[in-house]
Amino acid sequence: MLQYLKMPAPLVVFGALFFLVGACYIVNCLRIGYLSQVSKTLWQCIRSHPLIILLLMAAVLAEIKFIDLPLSQFCKAEFRQNLYWVFDFINSMGEGWFIGGAIFTAILLYEFVGKTKPAIVLKISLMALIYAGIVNTILKCVFNRERPDISMNPWHFFHFFLTGAKKYSELIYASNSMPSGHTIAIFAAITPIFIYIKKN
Repeated sequence: MLQYLKMPAPLVVFGALFFLVGACYIVNCLRIGYLSQVSKTLWQCIRSHPLIILLLMAAVLAEIKFIDLPLSQFCKAEFRQNLYWVFDFINSMGEGWFIGGAIFTAILLYEFVGKTKPAIVLKISLMALIYAGIVNTILKCVFNRERPDISMNPWHFFHFFLTGAKKYSELIYASNSMPSGHTIAIFAAITPIFIYIKKN
């Protein structure tokens, strides 16, 4: 049995240790209050800007009605396997784990060179990314809208609940195309940085 044991790849070990250090760092950020009052403040923003919320909802519905299906059909018709790998690689840079890892690395570098202010801004950015990721995951599971490669019906919401689906994968991947995790992750991460740059 022991002869089949192999050491894991160095990058896997490095990634696991990096994740462990990052998790401890995030726990410390939570302890010192980087997410305190976030839910309350978010609710106050929604209540104080009802017209903007309604306009955004109208824009989303218009996009689903007039753009979603034609764009999905075009992408499906023009699908090329070689291009898929390129776009998939680019797309992976919008994943929360990639953005979070890049931000965490930047925090460590700024703290190492003694630049406290940018490090604080990036901590806020990291926590905003995590909070947005949690909210986005919940919304995906609630809306449960099928991905275009599963169904070309842009109005097919609540699939998991209406069809009585049993597979966990249908809840966490096949039917969670909305809202876009990549878009939310990027905007959540860059907004604090953009505000900081604008004020300085």
